[in-house]
Amino acid sequence: LTYHNVAKLGQQVQRLLTTAPRERIMFILNNELHRDTKRVYEAVLSFLGLPSDGRTDFAQINRNKQHGSMRLARLLRNPPPPLAFIKQKLREGAGLKHWNIVGRVLERFARPMERKPLRPEFRSELEAYFRDDVLHLSELIRRDLSAWTKKKAA
Repeated sequence: LTYHNVAKLGQQVQRLLTTAPRERIMFILNNELHRDTKRVYEAVLSFLGLPSDGRTDFAQINRNKQHGSMRLARLLRNPPPPLAFIKQKLREGAGLKHWNIVGRVLERFARPMERKPLRPEFRSELEAYFRDDVLHLSELIRRDLSAWTKKKAA
C-alpha cells in the first residue's frame, strides 16, 4: 500500500509549490474550517476575488456515518460479476454515464456515528511516523502545526 506516501501532506504540498505560484494557493486547515466556517468561507471568497453572498448557514454534509449492513455496502459497491453486468446494462439502458443508485441506497440506511478514538499506541506510532513531514508542512504553509506533533492527553 502507498497510503503512507499519499498521507504525507508535506511532500504533497512541496510538489504543489513546484507547479503553482504560492500566491495562487490558499491553505485551509480542516479544524479551522470546523471552528469558524463563516470566516474561512469569506476568506476563500476574498481569495478568489468573489463578493460575499451573505451566507450564514453551513450545513455539515459528510458526517461520520455507519451503514446498517456492511455486507450490503460491500455488495452494492463491489457486486459479483453477474450483478455488476446487470447493473451496467441497466445504467446503459437508462443512458447514464454515472448512476449513483448505490450511494442513494447506502445513504438511506446510514446513521450518524461517533468515530472511535485511535488506540494510544497506534496514535503514538502515527505521530512518530509523520512528525518530520508535519514539521515540513508547517514550514511550507507558514502555519504553526505543533499541536499535530504534541502528545494528546488520554
